[in-house]
Amino acid sequence: MQIGYQLIPKNTGLSIFIWVIFCLLPFYFIIINSTPIEIVFGIIAILLFFAAFQLNFIKKGWTVYVSIAIEMVINVGMTLYFGYVYFSLFLAFFIGNVQNKAGFISLYVVHLVTTITSVLFGFFIQTEIFLTQLPFIIITVVGVILLPISMYNRNKRMQLEHQLADANKKIAQLVIIQERERIARDLHDTLGQKLSLIRLKSDLAEKIVAKDLDRAKKEIRDINLTAKTALNEVRDLVTMMKRTRVKEEIVRIKHMLEVAEIE
Repeated sequence: MQIGYQLIPKNTGLSIFIWVIFCLLPFYFIIINSTPIEIVFGIIAILLFFAAFQLNFIKKGWTVYVSIAIEMVINVGMTLYFGYVYFSLFLAFFIGNVQNKAGFISLYVVHLVTTITSVLFGFFIQTEIFLTQLPFIIITVVGVILLPISMYNRNKRMQLEHQLADANKKIAQLVIIQERERIARDLHDTLGQKLSLIRLKSDLAEKIVAKDLDRAKKEIRDINLTAKTALNEVRDLVTMMKRTRVKEEIVRIKHMLEVAEIE
């Protein structure tokens, strides 16, 4: 996955420029009213957060939960020490992309509790800073509540749409196979007996043409009549293939859906 895509998440309902601001704001928060040592530690924490956030999309298994734990600790530290609460939105975005239901619920609850708790404590520790950005903090808390659920439901819907698309492809393949089998069966039933009869009568006519010319002519007339009958049946079959009845098509589609286990 591309780094830029993960560092600045897309399709979250927020403009990409807002995410750029969220990436730049932590540097502003640690620079104002901070000592040089605090600035150094703050920048290290920010870079560590973004590195861990990027690892979430590269690694799998327990390392992801370790990265998220590191991010949560940094988020709480930035909230309490520098009054910067917006890292929680990055966490909310990633948690919404967790596929496992148990993992999603666990991370969602832990993140929600740590964010609200750190914000409440932050009002006592960094009262002035928090009051100046109160509307944005409220929006952030609402985002922490709603964004993961919205992302999780959207990803589930997309997953179902992909499964439906795959099922439609399988149904199309089954329809093609069934149509080929039906055509082969109809052709066999239509032409098989007629061709066998033509072969028998032609062999018989060949054998008796020298002995009984009248009977041979009769067999040839039968062969001609049988060939015309077979030709008409083939034409009727082709006509029926081109003209599909709605009732028959509905029954066939229902059967295909049942085979694909789709309600």
